[in-house]
Amino acid sequence: MNTPQNTKPSFFSILAWYAVFSPFAAVILAFGIHYASWHTSDFSVYNSYYLGLCISATSVLASLVCLFGIRNHGWRVIIWKSSVGFCLGGLALLWIWAVLVSLGQIANQ
Repeated sequence: MNTPQNTKPSFFSILAWYAVFSPFAAVILAFGIHYASWHTSDFSVYNSYYLGLCISATSVLASLVCLFGIRNHGWRVIIWKSSVGFCLGGLALLWIWAVLVSLGQIANQ
């Protein structure tokens, strides 16, 4: 009797894909809100960058957590997504932090 294969992606696989794509979303979100609200208060502009920092930090954290799925899925499935997500998340963190420093928000606190 044929039994259907379990094609549902696991938690670690979803987390690895989140680690890959969320840095792009963080940068697009931060810049999108910044340029959409350039005529409004600085509060929403800085909050958009802080939201981008949080999303990038969760990307780095997710790339480290998804390494626990190597035992179940094999290293070929997880490791490339984890390393790409870690690098992209780290670059997004550094870039958004540099923008906040250049805007003078972090130095004033």
